[in-house]
Amino acid sequence: MNVAVLIPAYNPDKKLLELLAALRPEPSQPVVVVNDGSRATAGHIFDAVKDMAGVVLLEHDQNQGKGAALKTGLTYIQEHYPDLSGVVTADCDGQHAVDDILRIGDTLERAPESPVIGMRTFGKDSPALVRFWNRLTRAIVKLFYGLDVADVQCGLRGIPMALIPRLLAIPYNRYEFETEMLLTWKKEGHAIQQLPISTIRFSGNESGRFNPLADSMRICFVLTRYIFVSVVTAATDYLVFLSVYPMLQSVLSATFFSRLVALTINYILVRQFVFCSREMILRTFAKYFVLVMMSGFISSALIEYLVAFPGINVLLAKMISELMLYVAIFAVERDFVFVDKAPERITDWDSYYDLPYRTASYSRGITTRHLIDNMKRFGLKDAPMEIAELGGANSCFYDAVREELKPQTYGVYDTNVLGLEKLQERAGNNADLALRECDILNIATDHKYDLAFSVGLIEHFDPEGTSKAIKAHFDILKPGGIALISYPSPTFLYKATRGVAEFFRMWIFHDERPLKDTEVNGTIGACGALLNSKMIWPIMLTQRMIVVEKPDSIQN
Repeated sequence: MNVAVLIPAYNPDKKLLELLAALRPEPSQPVVVVNDGSRATAGHIFDAVKDMAGVVLLEHDQNQGKGAALKTGLTYIQEHYPDLSGVVTADCDGQHAVDDILRIGDTLERAPESPVIGMRTFGKDSPALVRFWNRLTRAIVKLFYGLDVADVQCGLRGIPMALIPRLLAIPYNRYEFETEMLLTWKKEGHAIQQLPISTIRFSGNESGRFNPLADSMRICFVLTRYIFVSVVTAATDYLVFLSVYPMLQSVLSATFFSRLVALTINYILVRQFVFCSREMILRTFAKYFVLVMMSGFISSALIEYLVAFPGINVLLAKMISELMLYVAIFAVERDFVFVDKAPERITDWDSYYDLPYRTASYSRGITTRHLIDNMKRFGLKDAPMEIAELGGANSCFYDAVREELKPQTYGVYDTNVLGLEKLQERAGNNADLALRECDILNIATDHKYDLAFSVGLIEHFDPEGTSKAIKAHFDILKPGGIALISYPSPTFLYKATRGVAEFFRMWIFHDERPLKDTEVNGTIGACGALLNSKMIWPIMLTQRMIVVEKPDSIQN
């Protein structure tokens, strides 16, 4: 692996030595162990660690917490091994299998821009309390932070080297650091890869094993910050409301006045203490002010309703309305108000090929029918065609095209090795399949095809790259050959569907650009004659499919 392994250790036993021996570290790819102020009784363990080749031992004089130990190790690795792909963190107590540590490292090395987290399985044979706390912490993080991670508490993680500086800026040093790590990645828009790992259980009361109280503290500490700020703000809001309502005799006026008074205090605390936002104050404050006004209007309407119909006391009505809005306001602040500008992201095709969305089968079925119809209508009539799919790693169209058209050759061109391997595994020894690992924008081949097509390809480049990707279809076509290209169009339906997916953090095609017909037609006009163009509306992310014929006069 081109990664380092980092192990924070507090009062370890011989399992740490067994783990280090099994990892077989090398000087260029070390294992860094951080002694976080362990008791003297663990001294013989660390003495043995010092003598192990390829292991670096760092030590704290006093116990500072797991977060502090991780920071110490990350700082050391960043300074001494900057050329590595990243760092794998593992616990010292033997609950992470060596094979899983190596798989996390391999996954990180293959996609060094995306963090990785292990995902243990808590089945019916797991202690009931363990299952309960795992489900509770997962639900809390998903509800309040919009982060769907199956095993929030797992300490086996892969950290890209480029993301280490941001983690070192997290101001917490104990249980909460690992939760803050996940929230930081989510907030900055990094796709977190989840990898199933073994669940190792121990008998007896060995320290460091499943500790529901300690594990839940990682989650609850983060949530407590928001609750504390909410209590302070609510107290301010209520005091002002109680003071001005007798004078104003208007729920709406008293609600808005009390919210405006509490606004400054809440804004400062939430921005600095809860979300740690680094965005410009004017930008976040403007959005926050709008949220205060809207929530104030909704709250006052609820209070008026509760007072008028059920006949509830105005103060109790206010309490009920605020509780009803509590989670919704938090979600808006989290996802819209205090959101730092996310870095540019690319689509993680490995994750997509590993676990496609369930909705993909619906859209693929529709697209397949249109592809087959156009191939039959515009393709060769008398002989088996030679067909090429550009960007077709792990192609979802190969089986249908092979069954319906029985092509002489089916060539697939893509850079994604995982997708190509999955397609080869699925196809077996089918003689018609020819896989080519290559850059779509620079295809080097003398083989020419009767028909070349792509679905979901040309929209993943900048305008210059999109033009090159379109031309690539014609570069591998025989004179008179047919190109079929499907791409998303920026219709209202597309924008609405994508907007909903992005809101719920379900959108994964981060570098996709819906293309206007004018952009595509500008390149098509120089390559061939447009035979057919149709918008596929049933796919909510509206796709236009075009059929273009390469002129007989153009030679390659």
